Amino acid sequence: MKEEKTIEVDVTRIIEVGDIPKVSMRDIVKMKPEGLSLVKQINNMEITNQTQADAMNIGLGRLNKVIKFVDTVRIDATKPLRDATAMVNEAAKTAIAPFIEAMGNGKTKIAAWREAERKRIAEEERKRLAEEERRRKISLAKGGTGESTKPVPQTTQPLKVTDSTRTRKRWTFEIEDETKIPREFLAINSVKINEAIRNGARNIDGLKIYQKEDLVY
Repeated sequence: MKEEKTIEVDVTRIIEVGDIPKVSMRDIVKMKPEGLSLVKQINNMEITNQTQADAMNIGLGRLNKVIKFVDTVRIDATKPLRDATAMVNEAAKTAIAPFIEAMGNGKTKIAAWREAERKRIAEEERKRLAEEERRRKISLAKGGTGESTKPVPQTTQPLKVTDSTRTRKRWTFEIEDETKIPREFLAINSVKINEAIRNGARNIDGLKIYQKEDLVY
């Protein structure tokens, strides 16, 4: 008796993979000669009249059946693996969700503190420069050179990134005024357009709405 193989998802869930459908690669191989024969006929066929077009349609219909059969076999044969993969992905996603949330919270707190620290230092530097300017004006008013004999000391040091905080800068953006964005940076919302057409829209400024003929087999 052939031993069944298992894929362990976690300590509580085991997925059986020994029941792969009997329809498999052998069936696909059997279809290959017929498929290749149809491919050759279609590639070599010229269409100059309705009879040849009808013959092409028959060949395309048969070839479409071959494609659908092979795809059905593929889907059935890979279903156990896809199911196991989906369960692993879901288990991993659930397991790490609180970790990812905590990472985001921690990064937000550090970024907020760093921004507040930059603003605090910038404000203190502004006050220091303002005091120096005030002293300079007093000196000039008294006939002095404007140079302060007692410069205002710099009470804070520029913010330094410690070894425990690693950062990198990247260029990004935020929208300030949509009306000023150049057209080259705007994208057509094809999903909404197609939805509007399905709902009956036939006139949309800037668009030509028409029926396109597709072959069906």
